[in-house]
Amino acid sequence: MLKTPNKHWKDFWDKARTYFVRGLIVIAPITITIFIVVSLIEFFDNLMTGIIPPEYRFPGIGLITVLVVIYLVGYLSGTLVFQPIFKLIQNAILRIRPLRLIYTTIQDLFNILNRDVNKLGKPVMVAMDSEKQIWKLGFLTRDKIEGLPDDLVAVYLPHSYNFSGNLFLVHRDRVKPLEQVPPAEQIKFIVSGGIMPLKVYSQTNELNSQRNDQT
Repeated sequence: MLKTPNKHWKDFWDKARTYFVRGLIVIAPITITIFIVVSLIEFFDNLMTGIIPPEYRFPGIGLITVLVVIYLVGYLSGTLVFQPIFKLIQNAILRIRPLRLIYTTIQDLFNILNRDVNKLGKPVMVAMDSEKQIWKLGFLTRDKIEGLPDDLVAVYLPHSYNFSGNLFLVHRDRVKPLEQVPPAEQIKFIVSGGIMPLKVYSQTNELNSQRNDQT
C-alpha cells in the first residue's frame, strides 16, 4: 500500500527532527566547550597584556593561564572552604532551565570521559519480564555474592540523561552477556538515552586486543 502525501511528509519531518536533535546533542557540548576555552584564552590574554610588561609577554601565555586556572579550580573545588561556593554557583545555574540542560549535558559527558568505565563491569542485557520481551542494558558487577543464593548476580543499571543508576540482584537466566560491546560504548549509549549509536567490536581479534589492554 502506497503512503499518502501527508504520511510521507510526516515521516520525513519526524526523521528530520530526530536527526536534528541527535546532531544538536553531539555538537552542542563540543561547541560550547570550545567556545568557553577560546573565550577564556582571549580574556586572559587581554588581562595579561594589561598586567605583564611587554618584555615578559610571550605567545601562548593566555593558554597557560587558562590551564593553571582550571587546575586551581579543580584543586579548590575539593577543599572544605570552597566547596559551598562552587555548590552555590552550581545551584544557581541549575535553576535556569536552558543553562541547566547545557550544564548537565556537558557535565555528564566529562563524567563519562573522566571515569574508568571498564571498572563498571561486563556489559549485559537484563530481561525485565518473564517472557523476555523487554530488556535493559547494564553491567555485571558481581557474578557471585557471598551470603546470597548462587543463582543471583549483581547488575548495575545506569540511568539515561544522568550518570547515576541502581543496583539489582537478578537471576542468572535473565542476564545475557554482550561480548562484542565495549563498556565505554555501552555507557555512552545508555546515558544518551539511545541517541548516541552503540558501537560494537567488528572482529574477534579487536575484542581480544581490547581485553589484553585491560589486563
